[in-house]
Amino acid sequence: MGNSHYRGMYIFYLNLINIILSPYFSYVCTLGFSFGRSLTIGLGVATGTAIYHYFNQPAETPPYGPPPHNNALERRSANENCTICWSRLSGDRDGLYTLRCGHTFHHRCMEMWLNIIRICPTCEVSV
Repeated sequence: MGNSHYRGMYIFYLNLINIILSPYFSYVCTLGFSFGRSLTIGLGVATGTAIYHYFNQPAETPPYGPPPHNNALERRSANENCTICWSRLSGDRDGLYTLRCGHTFHHRCMEMWLNIIRICPTCEVSV
């Protein structure tokens, strides 16, 4: 965030230097010095090149890592509730339906749910 503030100041001062020095070099050019006009053009090109390279340098990315591991989300227990009907999930796996995302529901609840909408009711991932 602070870096963009300094970039703005950098551009401001480069433009200010260009504005201040351009009339001087134009004046030198009118006196008959041949290097005045080319120096003015060169200053403009140098300013533009500096701005181009300053903004096209790779941005610093903050160090991101994987999200913190939460064991509570992965625990499956016999007293877990179905998020569709809020009834307890039974211990037998025959009456349960597990989606690819890993969430488990009653088989009949999931059949009714998937007839209406094709997303997981817990994490909203497309099924």
